[in-house]
Amino acid sequence: MSRQLELPGSRVWDDDYWLTRCEGFSVDGPSGHLGVVSEEHFRSRLDGPDELVVRGGLLGSRLTVVAVSEVAEVLPDPERIVLSVSHDRRPHKRFARLHKDLSATPGSG
Repeated sequence: MSRQLELPGSRVWDDDYWLTRCEGFSVDGPSGHLGVVSEEHFRSRLDGPDELVVRGGLLGSRLTVVAVSEVAEVLPDPERIVLSVSHDRRPHKRFARLHKDLSATPGSG
């Protein structure tokens, strides 16, 4: 006689489930696209991250640490995370000068 295997817990995959598997998800906030999740940091719990590291900017050079409490929505099908707060998207200092130099008009000065 075969028995059906029953798994404990809910069969519904909630935000906690997806946050533990969100590396590579796109991250957007109220001010626009922030980047892509490159890491999850587990500090206080093993079943869900406390923070997400988001890589964005020119050539992926900007890292932003986002608290999971700032996540408003996790959309698994398009692999997208929506934040409830804005994060600063200014270019890194190295690129700010380059941007300034490139936007200056020739012959002015």
